[in-house]
Amino acid sequence: MITGEEVPAEKTEEVLDEVNTNVQLFEKFLQDKKFITGDNISLVDVVALVEMMQPMAGNHNIFHNSAKLAEWRMRVELTIGSDLFLEAHERLTKLTEWDCSTLDPTVKERVCKLLQKFK
Repeated sequence: MITGEEVPAEKTEEVLDEVNTNVQLFEKFLQDKKFITGDNISLVDVVALVEMMQPMAGNHNIFHNSAKLAEWRMRVELTIGSDLFLEAHERLTKLTEWDCSTLDPTVKERVCKLLQKFK
């Protein structure tokens, strides 16, 4: 998006497969607990949720395919407050609408150089 290049479908599929595998592992780890460490929310829940929100930047909502994960997310969101949660993730959820033409060219150049390391 920032670079103007399309991500190859194979790469997207590979990453989403890895995400789905990790979701399954997380569900097993969560078991029947309300939160990761038990009945009370902890920093671990907040950090884990921040990471699980990342695919939404590419318009992939991992919570749609897992009722257990969606319920946990909702518990975390309601516990920290929906307004705060939505405010914290507003840019991420609207990233696909972002106008990259307004991006400082030096930032775009740095992003492109960084991405070259992963090709």
